[in-house]
Amino acid sequence: MKAFVLVNAGAGILWQVLEAVPKVEGVKTACGVTGQFDAVVLTQFSDLDVMGKMIEKIHHAKGVLRTQTLLTIPPPVRTKSMMPSVSEEGAECVRHFEPGMNEARKISIIIPCYNGADTIGHQLEAIGRQQSSWPCEVIVSDNGSTDGSIDVVKRLCGAFPGLIRIVNSSDRKGVGHARNAGALAAAGQYLAFVDQDDEVGDGWLSAIGDALSRHDFVGCTIDYQKLNEPWLQKIRGGGRSHGLSSGADYGPGLPWAFACTIGVKRSIHFAVGGWDERFVGGEDYCWRIQLAGTPLYFAREAVLHYRYRTTILELWRQARLWGTDEVLIYKKWRGKHSSLLSLAGWIIHLLRFPRSVWSRIAFGKWMWLTGFKIGYLEGSIKYRVLCI
Repeated sequence: MKAFVLVNAGAGILWQVLEAVPKVEGVKTACGVTGQFDAVVLTQFSDLDVMGKMIEKIHHAKGVLRTQTLLTIPPPVRTKSMMPSVSEEGAECVRHFEPGMNEARKISIIIPCYNGADTIGHQLEAIGRQQSSWPCEVIVSDNGSTDGSIDVVKRLCGAFPGLIRIVNSSDRKGVGHARNAGALAAAGQYLAFVDQDDEVGDGWLSAIGDALSRHDFVGCTIDYQKLNEPWLQKIRGGGRSHGLSSGADYGPGLPWAFACTIGVKRSIHFAVGGWDERFVGGEDYCWRIQLAGTPLYFAREAVLHYRYRTTILELWRQARLWGTDEVLIYKKWRGKHSSLLSLAGWIIHLLRFPRSVWSRIAFGKWMWLTGFKIGYLEGSIKYRVLCI
């Protein structure tokens, strides 16, 4: 199989890139170009695992700042396996990376961090309490926090020696960039992406490690009860997820998982070019990996406790961000139609406002939906696509 890798080089050192990249095994040619990227690299490989390792070496070649992969693989035949299924205490519980450990069993847990001082400590402690035979490391990818988040992380580095590393990803804003920067710094054979404001459940590390030993791409169970007050659960939903999320009226019709629940073989992550940094959620990432030939498996026993935003205003802001993101997803993966925007839906929604103000739950639901609708409008203007 063949693929083109588009490369951005540091200022004035394109010649060094064109000299270094062809030395990577599997690279056929590397040519300088004019335009958005500085060089085009033609590669040849036998499978995605080899491709991922090759991309990683190109990433680390002298002078390379950023890469994007153009990979053409026929979409796989869909089978049932590709369809959705419906504190210091404990610091010694986790086997950390040590010289001589089995490289193939390492898990790199990547946490994108931006102003998460109030919650990231709870997530790190939950990881530190895990009792598992799987060796792991935690990479906190700091995207420019200003609230003391990294001070919290540094204090916990002492509580869990050898477990946590901090990566500076503040050169470009966005959760996708923070995840990609963390993946580049990872030493594990497998990558597990979690968020700063959630908490992994007891046994999560063993469960996701066991799942990844049998499947190269997995999504976890989400629990909405432990970290959220009852009134929030009535607005956003409670209980647990019982399978992967199913597509929408756009996209390839494949399942997807929340970005904060995903585990993937490292080489596959690099083979598809990592996270598209324009997006917030996991839909695009999941669809691209599946279309490249790797099914998404539901790791039922690996449980992540999901934390909702704690005020109605914060819920509104998150819904607005997700609505804008969904328009871009629609633009990239457009299907026959979309129901994101509807004039009749807007009218009905606005007419419901007077009744919603008398109940905290009703008002919260109304604001959550309003945030999405405003996000749809803003996304339609920003990305020049009308989602109707």
